[in-house]
Amino acid sequence: EEMIKKHYENQARSILKETDRLLKIGITGSYGKTSTKNIINDLISDEKYTLITPASYNTPMGITRTIREQLKPIHEVFVCEMGADKVSDITYLMDFVKPKYGVITSIGPQHLATFGSLENIIHEKMQEAELLPEDGVAFLNVDNEYIARYPLKNGCKVVTVGVHNENADLRAEEVEYSREGSRFSVKIDGKKYRFVCALLGEHNVTNVLLGIAVARQLGMKMTDIVKNVRRIRQVEHSLEIKKING
Repeated sequence: EEMIKKHYENQARSILKETDRLLKIGITGSYGKTSTKNIINDLISDEKYTLITPASYNTPMGITRTIREQLKPIHEVFVCEMGADKVSDITYLMDFVKPKYGVITSIGPQHLATFGSLENIIHEKMQEAELLPEDGVAFLNVDNEYIARYPLKNGCKVVTVGVHNENADLRAEEVEYSREGSRFSVKIDGKKYRFVCALLGEHNVTNVLLGIAVARQLGMKMTDIVKNVRRIRQVEHSLEIKKING
């Protein structure tokens, strides 16, 4: 069974090697991976032909299936969710996919039993940024204290986001919630932009900030990003607003 898995994975590696023009984005975190992946797709799919790992396909075999069954030469961006429940998982997936962009949504004590310590979790999750190429870009949620304090050794470009961290490159201000969703402002290049989206929760504001940061790095116009944030779909069963009998 392991030999068969390795055979298919090697096929997926070969397919990735043949796609020189494909921009690969890796996403990891103790939570928020799937939401952020979907948000990025909602923001950029108008301008880029994207492929995302479906549902919570974030293991070597799940990623292998996605590449073998769905990746086509016409795809421009591959947004790949990367899961980890033990030491070396992210390191392995980074060598497999070799993304140019790396997004780290959060770090917490999930899978503590299999990781052995919080320090192991922090180190492994941060490999998403540590192992990027020198011309890569790391997108970090610096409201998370473990991410903010980590002494990143990679010399690649780093873009930070947050709601509370005043040093974040993209910081959400004037955050408001209603039954319609969330509203917040972000100062970008000296200009304030007001964003409105259907998602609820401060964590989702952070996830949207990560999506905005990625979209900007891809060269999208801010007017288009503001418009696309409004169109972000709610994730089913995740603080989803339902209206029943008014």
